Amino acid sequence: PPAHLDLSAMVKREKLLKSLDQQLRKLDAAEPIIAGLDQYQQSAFDMLRSPKLRDAVDPKKLDPKDIERYGKNEQGTMALYARRMIEAGVPFVFVPWPGWDMHGNITEGCKKALPKVDALIASLIEDLHERGLLETTIVTVLGEMGRNKIHKDSAYSGPPGRDHWGTTQFVLVAGGGFKNGMVLGKTDKTSLRVTDNYYSPISYGRTLYHLLGIDPDKELYTAGNRPIKIIVDEAPLIKEII
Repeated sequence: PPAHLDLSAMVKREKLLKSLDQQLRKLDAAEPIIAGLDQYQQSAFDMLRSPKLRDAVDPKKLDPKDIERYGKNEQGTMALYARRMIEAGVPFVFVPWPGWDMHGNITEGCKKALPKVDALIASLIEDLHERGLLETTIVTVLGEMGRNKIHKDSAYSGPPGRDHWGTTQFVLVAGGGFKNGMVLGKTDKTSLRVTDNYYSPISYGRTLYHLLGIDPDKELYTAGNRPIKIIVDEAPLIKEII
């Protein structure tokens, strides 16, 4: 929760949420579905109440040297919190980083962003390794798509820029069963076409689940008892990197 939201305020919000759910049930016939969602809501509130987790995200507990290494910026601080949450036993941590939609002025944008990326990724992997956590933690960095070649006049906002490109992209992974210090795949000189070791995002997803010990073909059931596969489409594992 935000720093200004103390435990008593969170309890009030939980009571309000339950009250609203009860009102909705009077209007909605799908009570079993709502009851299923209640379990996840309760788990979320229980996690937020955890003293161990609240200690992990207490800004007063951050080491100034760590803040310096990770970077004195929002993403660096979030990555530092991510490391502390992993140490506290949180199984899945997501660090968002918007602002990479550089259709124009990509040179200045990268000058500002790339040093931050280098600092926080290097610090996170180094710290997890030193604490003996990297072997059991998968670190992955990715966006939603690649970009085409830099061109002088962007279709959106000034030169030079890059536009959306779904054909080629890269993903960085570390720890958790992935091999160290290797690059898999090649593209042509403009990075527009894969020329060697093409794998789809589906293969990437299947490989992640494989390393997590989860069968990607396993069928789960929704709260409404509808079967659905974790990953629907077939694709090979990326065996070269595991």
